[in-house]
Amino acid sequence: MTDADFHVEQTWPNSCVAACVCMVRARRGESFDEAQFHDGAGPAGQPIELAAALLQSRTEVWNSEELETLKVRLATGHWAIVTLFGPRYMPRLANPPPSKHGALCTPGDFPAPLHAVVAVSANRRGIALLDPFFAKAAQPVVLSNEGFLFAWTGQVVFAQVP
Repeated sequence: MTDADFHVEQTWPNSCVAACVCMVRARRGESFDEAQFHDGAGPAGQPIELAAALLQSRTEVWNSEELETLKVRLATGHWAIVTLFGPRYMPRLANPPPSKHGALCTPGDFPAPLHAVVAVSANRRGIALLDPFFAKAAQPVVLSNEGFLFAWTGQVVFAQVP
C-alpha cells in the first residue's frame, strides 16, 4: 500500500483536523469516525490540540531550523499532523486540484485560515503531504522545502505509525 491509500477526504469544509486524525488511525489499522472527532467544532474547525489528545501525543511548536529533524522523524516511523497558513499554502501548489468544498481560501500573506495536513515523507527537496481538503486522486501533495517553510505555522503533532 502507498501512503495515499490512507487518505481521508474531509467531509465538511472545516474538518481538516478530524480528517487528519482519521488518516493516522487508518495507517495504524485503527477504527475512526470523522463525525465523532468533528463534533462540537466551531466555524474554524477543531484545534490541532484535539489531534494530539486523540492520538495520545502532544502539540509541539517548532521553528524552521528544525526542518531536518522533522524529516528524520518522518523517515523513522512517524507521520506528523502539521498546520499551515492557508493563504500562504495555496500559491505554493503548482496546480491546486479541485475540491468538493470549492476553494480552501484566497492566496495571500495573512495568517487565516489555518489548515491541517499530514506530512508523511520527505526527501532533500521537499515534503509529501496528505491533504484532506482534496480528493485521494490528488495525493500526495508535494511542497518544496521553501514552500513548506513559508506556509508552516510551526505546529506539529507526531504520531508513530507502522
